[in-house]
Amino acid sequence: MRTSWLGVLLLTSLALPAAAQPTDADADGIVDADERDAEGMPVDTDGDGTNDEDDLDSDDDGIPDEVEAGDDDPATPPIDTDDPAERRSPNFRDEDSDGDGIGDAFEAGDDPTAPVDSDADGTPDYLDLDSDDDGLPDAVEGGVSRPDRAPHDTDGDGTPDYLDLDSDDDGEPDEDTILANGTLRDTDGDRVPDALSLDDDGDGIPDVEEIEPRDADGEPADSDRDGTPDVRDTDSDGDGVGDRIEGRGDLDRDGLADFRDPDADGDGIVDGLDVCPRVADRAQRDTDGDGVGDACTDDRDGDGVLDADDNCPGRANADQRDDDGDGIGDVCTFEPRIPGPPGLAGGGTCNAGGGMTGAWLGVLWLARRRRRTR
Repeated sequence: MRTSWLGVLLLTSLALPAAAQPTDADADGIVDADERDAEGMPVDTDGDGTNDEDDLDSDDDGIPDEVEAGDDDPATPPIDTDDPAERRSPNFRDEDSDGDGIGDAFEAGDDPTAPVDSDADGTPDYLDLDSDDDGLPDAVEGGVSRPDRAPHDTDGDGTPDYLDLDSDDDGEPDEDTILANGTLRDTDGDRVPDALSLDDDGDGIPDVEEIEPRDADGEPADSDRDGTPDVRDTDSDGDGVGDRIEGRGDLDRDGLADFRDPDADGDGIVDGLDVCPRVADRAQRDTDGDGVGDACTDDRDGDGVLDADDNCPGRANADQRDDDGDGIGDVCTFEPRIPGPPGLAGGGTCNAGGGMTGAWLGVLWLARRRRRTR
C-alpha cells in the first residue's frame, strides 16, 4: 500500500507537539514574559500586591497598561519612550514615560484611558516633550524633577506652565522669549527663563507693570526709547539711577512712576546728576563733597558724627574739640578774637551759624571813640 506525501505530512504534523503560545494573563497586550524580570521572576512595580502580569496598571499612574504598551500586538515588546534602545523601564512601568520630570498621572488629563493631547500633534502629553508646542521643553516648564509633584504654575492661573502659552502672564507669549540661536532668554541671569520669570530684569518691578503701556504697534513699553523694553531694562528712564533704587512709587506725584521719571523728586535736576535724587533740593549742597547732598544725609560734613550730635555740623571735626565749652566746636570759631566794647562779654566770637556780629560791633565802637577824641 502506497502512502501519499500528503498523508505523510499530515501524520507527521499530528505527531509533533503544538508550539507553546505566549500567555497574557491580564490581557493587556503585554505578554507575561515581558511583565517579568530578566530571570523570568514576577515583578510588582507599584508595590500594590499584584504582580505586573496580573495588574492592568502596573505603575499605578492611571494610564492602563494596554495604552502604555504602545500597540495591541503581544508579539512586539512594550515601548519605552524615554529610553528606546535599552528598554530598561518601559512606559507601563514608568511613572514619567517621556522623562520630562512631570508625572504621567498629571499629563494624562482627566481621562487617563484616553490621555490628552493638548497641542493636537498626535502625541499625547505624557509622551510629548513640548505639550503646548510653545518651543519651551516641558522639562523646563514643569519646574519639577519628581513625577509625584505637581508641575509648576508660575502665574497661578490654574494652568501649569507646560500647558500655558504665557506662563508668567506678562503679556509676552512664551515662544517670543526664545532667542534666534534656540536658547531661552534669561535677562537677569538668574537661571529662570524670562518666560517663567515674573521680573525678567530682576529690578524688583513686576513685568506686568513694566510691559504696559504698549506702543501703537503693540510692542512693550520702552520709556527711554533705547531699544530695550522696560521689562528688560534696569534703568527704564535712562537717567543714570537704576529702577531698583527708584522703585514703583511716584515721589513728585506727577502721575509718572519714579522708575520712568527722569526727575523723580521734581526739583528740576535729572536724577543721575542730582546729589539727592529722592529729596527735592535745588541748592544741591554737598558739604563734604561725597556725592550725597546735605538734604539727604545725617552727617553733612562727613566726619562720622551725626549732625544731631555734631557741635559743628558744617565743618569736619571728628574730635569735636570745644576748648571754651560753649557747645560750639573750635573749628566753627574764627580766630583771632576781636575785643568787644564794654558790656559785650567774651568779645566778637564767630561761628559758622552766627556770622561776624560781635567783631563788627567792636570795630564800630572803636571808630566812634576816635571821632570824639578829635
